[in-house]
Amino acid sequence: MRKNKTLIIGLLFILLFTFIAHFFLIFSTVLPPNPLALAVKPVSDRYTNTLFQQNWHLFAPDPITTNTNIYMEVDTGKARGKNEWIDISTPLKDQNHTKIVTPYNRIVRIIDGLSSDIFGTNQDDVIFQYVKKADENDKQVKAITKEIEKSQKIGEENVYRYASSYAKSIYNPKTIKRIRVRIDTVKPIPFSLRDNNDKEEKLEQSTTFEWKTFNNKVVPFF
Repeated sequence: MRKNKTLIIGLLFILLFTFIAHFFLIFSTVLPPNPLALAVKPVSDRYTNTLFQQNWHLFAPDPITTNTNIYMEVDTGKARGKNEWIDISTPLKDQNHTKIVTPYNRIVRIIDGLSSDIFGTNQDDVIFQYVKKADENDKQVKAITKEIEKSQKIGEENVYRYASSYAKSIYNPKTIKRIRVRIDTVKPIPFSLRDNNDKEEKLEQSTTFEWKTFNNKVVPFF
């Protein structure tokens, strides 16, 4: 009996802790910016995006109108052509669309999140409005700006880790010297024109990042 009682108390404690932690992270995400919310933002963003991002976007008043494609270029020391960019996002999206049950669903959302971190599109509009209207010397603005820059830096580091992992799958790692990444934002083809083979996606923005040393510590993606 004592053992069962201890087990029940332990389970209740775990449930209570989970309940408090869950709503703390949710409230820190939806409430107006404050020092405490900014301090836990990396954790709260990862938690809420993992669980709710897809469902929230389905009911968003401003639906997503652009797609993001990620490309990489690999330097193996050999002469390269002008168009040796490798698409490292579309193949995964195609896999996700052609299979009902697939791990690519989660992987694709993570990859989309990388570009969102880099360009700050995952930030709440309220934050941008606050930064825009507040004085540049405002301590809160400085804290918010610092967190945004930190998020962008982490996003860039992670997208290069992903590119290194992908490159390691299709190249001999010993031949890879460095890689660079390009992120294109395109306007997708309307659903009504999906069967029109002459219709192409419209490029709205293209950002090419610097060459960086290949990360050989990552595991191959495939």
